Amino acid sequence: MSHLPSYRVLMYSHDAYGMGNIRRTLAICRQLTESLPNISILLLTGSPIIHALRIPPRVDYLKLPCLTRDRSECFSAKYWDIPWKELIKMRSDIMLSAVKRFRPDLVLVDKKPAGIKREFLKTVQYIRKNMPRCRLVLGLRDILDDPRVTVPIWRSNGYFDLIEKYYHQVWIYGSPAIFDAVREYHMPEGVARKVVYTGYLGRPLNPWQATAASDLPETNGNPLSLVMVGGGGDGFPLLNDYLEGVLQGHLRLPANHLLISGPEMPADKRELLQQHCANGHPIGLREYTDAIENYLRAADMVVSMGGYNSVCEILSFRKRAVIVPRITPVSEQFIRARRLARLGLIRMIDPRELSPQRLMAEVEAAYRGKGLTIASVQDYIDLNGLPKVAELTRRLCEEGAAAAERSTVPYRHSRSLSVPVMSNLCLVKSR
Repeated sequence: MSHLPSYRVLMYSHDAYGMGNIRRTLAICRQLTESLPNISILLLTGSPIIHALRIPPRVDYLKLPCLTRDRSECFSAKYWDIPWKELIKMRSDIMLSAVKRFRPDLVLVDKKPAGIKREFLKTVQYIRKNMPRCRLVLGLRDILDDPRVTVPIWRSNGYFDLIEKYYHQVWIYGSPAIFDAVREYHMPEGVARKVVYTGYLGRPLNPWQATAASDLPETNGNPLSLVMVGGGGDGFPLLNDYLEGVLQGHLRLPANHLLISGPEMPADKRELLQQHCANGHPIGLREYTDAIENYLRAADMVVSMGGYNSVCEILSFRKRAVIVPRITPVSEQFIRARRLARLGLIRMIDPRELSPQRLMAEVEAAYRGKGLTIASVQDYIDLNGLPKVAELTRRLCEEGAAAAERSTVPYRHSRSLSVPVMSNLCLVKSR
């Protein structure tokens, strides 16, 4: 592989709450290492569970001190008794030092153009001033929040201006057919022309996960329901209502049940669920699995919250699903679930209407309804985002190398991007 170009990619993962960002970032890492054999990836993350996740080859991580975010969007140190501003300064210094030493060809920033509390801004500015070869990319999930919330925040924080000034591209891991972020968030022309819709990050079954099914429950020929709540920090109500619905006999068909509580569910809440499960019913409870795709393949039906990764996984494996989305502190899950439900791809329950009886009724309806097919999913949603991200990475790294050879010529963003092997890659042009 020595004849192949060698690229360095640095990823900044926004990890103040839950597992969604780090799981999405690792999915991208895995795809990049499979598609670009000579790539080296450095991941900057404050996720408290990074050590428990399977890290792809040629990927290493720099663990940042943990921040946490409460439901009122206030940040604080997760473990230390120090002011959050001190922690932000420490994290900022670590990240800048890492970029100086690693000297990446491409930096992929997750969610916020300046990072949490602007901790990454100093690094962004350093890159544009001192590293002409490096391409800066902002990666966004399909939906950030209700536009009535997001637009004022982005304008007041100057995020649109930062993107226009510093970033080469913005990758949106979604489709304008589901949610047109450029239009919904009133992105100015200078930002809109940098946007690439990659499609959703659909998940393949990874070969190493084939051995991860040994702890799946025996089904005895009955269907298997998988119930999952992401990291689990706010997932107790859904799991508890599901258990109560089963134990009270509201589900009128035979089934086996596997619940994944998530590593961030409080211990006392998980213990309560465990007590409910220990009663002879065909119900299993796991705290966490790093092979959720394999569990999904085995399941006949899924009950889940509406996080980005969960939805991508459910649609990738074309599973019947009942989604109970989070509505606070941000409403992106609710918006996503409602739009997918209108397309007939999932069933949705407004969490304000959740009860054991309602949940079991929707589960029964999902079991008795028509299942998803490859065609029914592909008619509405593009799930080929991961290979497209890999192709975009390769092209931007090549572009950066060419720019470095012309280091006296300032970078100018192209208004179009041709990716011949991917005809359905959606680039937003200037309006």
